[in-house]
Amino acid sequence: MFLFFILPICAALLLRIRAFKRSEACRRALVLAVFILLSLQFLRFVAASHSLPYVIVAGFWPHYAGIVWMIDGISLVFCIAVLVVYLPVAWVFCEAKNPNHLMFLHFLLGFSFGALLSGDFFNLFVMSELFLIASFAVFFSAETLKSARLYFWIQILGSGVFLLAIAFLYKTHATLNFADFSIRFPSQSEHTRDVLGSLFLFVFLLKAGSFPLLAGIPSAYSSLPTPWFAFLAAISAKLGIYAALRFLILTNGEFVHAHPIIFFVLGFLTALLGWIGALGSLTLRKRFLYFAISHIGFFLICTEAVFLAAGHYALAAILYFLPFDCLIIAGLVLSESDQKESDAEEDMTPFQMRWPLALLLLAGSGLPPFAAFWSELAALKGSVTSKFFFASLLLYGVCNLYVSARIWLLLFWETRPRKVRVEAIFCALACLFAVWMGIAHFDWYEEIGRRTKEPLILIKRFHDSSRQIEKVREGGR
Repeated sequence: MFLFFILPICAALLLRIRAFKRSEACRRALVLAVFILLSLQFLRFVAASHSLPYVIVAGFWPHYAGIVWMIDGISLVFCIAVLVVYLPVAWVFCEAKNPNHLMFLHFLLGFSFGALLSGDFFNLFVMSELFLIASFAVFFSAETLKSARLYFWIQILGSGVFLLAIAFLYKTHATLNFADFSIRFPSQSEHTRDVLGSLFLFVFLLKAGSFPLLAGIPSAYSSLPTPWFAFLAAISAKLGIYAALRFLILTNGEFVHAHPIIFFVLGFLTALLGWIGALGSLTLRKRFLYFAISHIGFFLICTEAVFLAAGHYALAAILYFLPFDCLIIAGLVLSESDQKESDAEEDMTPFQMRWPLALLLLAGSGLPPFAAFWSELAALKGSVTSKFFFASLLLYGVCNLYVSARIWLLLFWETRPRKVRVEAIFCALACLFAVWMGIAHFDWYEEIGRRTKEPLILIKRFHDSSRQIEKVREGGR
């Protein structure tokens, strides 16, 4: 499991060697090696998904203050989502003369894996902040500080609240461990549970880009170079969604049950803002970004449905669509390459035409049999008994289809043809994989959702590991 964190960091350090600085072929070989090694490791965990979660307690500290790493179905799928975006973005950076971009990308990759595989809140905080610092360095290197000023202050506010939440958690629960927290949380007073839920979910929704906390994101991301825009737009918000989902699962949805409809309202307002921005923005990159924001709204609605209506079906919808949503956003942004208009229509081949963009928009539109269709169908399937959630998800599907069609018309009829990068073609072809997964293997996502919706298995695995550590400590004495 440590390979997920250590390998990208080692790759980033290797890029300081002169051979990798000067040779594009060496950089491409390094990127392929990292991608293949991580993919093989993930495939091993996918094959053994029935035995997850897998927990490692690092060091010999007491379990309530130790460093814990763990991987279960949710963190596995989120890690795969990060990895599938890494390859096309890194491939673009291999062409750059300055290898620092590729180095920062590997740092971001390692820190995102570290956050997704954390088994305690302090480790999650450290990895999230390292990811944030590395992303700040990206803005500094791209010289886009003026456009990102509001984004910086909002993220700094989130970091402060995150640290305050961790301090309050340790004061009230005397632990930062996920499993211990899940056991002790129900015994706390209602006031304590509400304060903890409000603090942590404020931070996680801020990182997810939820309404109204997404202020500053559109201007900050759209000012970045295309590859950085693609990576951060596809990945950054998903870390916040993961953290919010993990917190709610550990607390059995206590905050959602105590304050119903909050996630639904925030999700629908986020989706509405995304649709308005996608239809009203003047540039393609902002349209694509707001299209991504509207999908965040869908994830938030499904997050509430996990605990109030659809159960493991809504969780399966999130897990299935999330990697393909990352590919859709990254592919759309990478297609908006930095080319001159004079090069747009010369010697166009089939691979340089707009069919990859059409495929990416279809994958995110909700039309059968593409990716968004299967996730929306699963969420609707689980919400049949709740007329409110069923109608809401149906309305979301209709609006998402309309916005996708409007972007399609703009892209195909109101703008001149542009060459599409091979990295965008890769994303489009990878989205075809969603059709096969939806038809043949959607039950795997349902099983993952069924196993990870309850934290009891994770708690048992953690305490088994803790007992082994205690035996080693006692033997050493």
